[in-house]
Amino acid sequence: MKSFQTIEQAETYFIELYEELEQEYEQKQQTIEKNETQIKETLHKQYEEKRKRLNAQIIQDEQALKNNSEQAIQKIKTLFKNKKEIILKNYKLEQNKISESYQKQIEELLRQKLEAEQLQFQKYVEVQHQYSVKRCTSVELVAELEDLTDNLNQAMIEILEKYESLFEAAELTLEGHLENIHETYEQSIEKLEESEEASQSQLEDQLFEALQYGREQLEEKLEALQVSFVEKEQDIEDLARQQTEKIEEAYEKERVRLDELQEHAYAQFDE
Repeated sequence: MKSFQTIEQAETYFIELYEELEQEYEQKQQTIEKNETQIKETLHKQYEEKRKRLNAQIIQDEQALKNNSEQAIQKIKTLFKNKKEIILKNYKLEQNKISESYQKQIEELLRQKLEAEQLQFQKYVEVQHQYSVKRCTSVELVAELEDLTDNLNQAMIEILEKYESLFEAAELTLEGHLENIHETYEQSIEKLEESEEASQSQLEDQLFEALQYGREQLEEKLEALQVSFVEKEQDIEDLARQQTEKIEEAYEKERVRLDELQEHAYAQFDE
């Protein structure tokens, strides 16, 4: 125990001890508060950086998904465009094939018609020759030639009617074939367009689902990040509170010890 000559010396001594104790307590408290503030700022900075990285990553991922989807759609468009061109090419080839067949048929009918007409005319010439060498009156010859000419005209008319009917039937057959292949072409194009539309729609649905899933994952990660941030912040506050309570406890114990020493020192002057 330190001895004092006067009570003033004792008062001065203990005032200094109390002041040192207060300063030490305040410094420790300030250090705790400063550390708490710095750690919280660092934690908040890390939280914001992670949050920005997550948002930037989802934007990058979404753009990549959109680019991939657009590329896939372009490939589908190119694929179906090529298929349409093949269908159109085959359609035109079939048209040409049918038209060529029709043209050959018409040429053959014309050849047959011409042969039939030539045959009738040849018969007419032969009979006419027979009449010219036959001994008969002029009146009889004229009458027979008129009948022969009438028969020729009738035969030519029948040939014309026959082949006009055949030409008409050939044309109707041509129109029917062309109509059938055109209908088939239209149906093929329609099915192809429906298939293309379905494929694009499926890709769009897949993109929407992927974007939605990505957003849900982002929300979950942001929520988990925030929960972790709040928990860590609470841990920092709890640690700071524990440290404060510890120095307050030490401060109170030291004050009690100084109070006892001061009381004991003052008691010397009461004797």
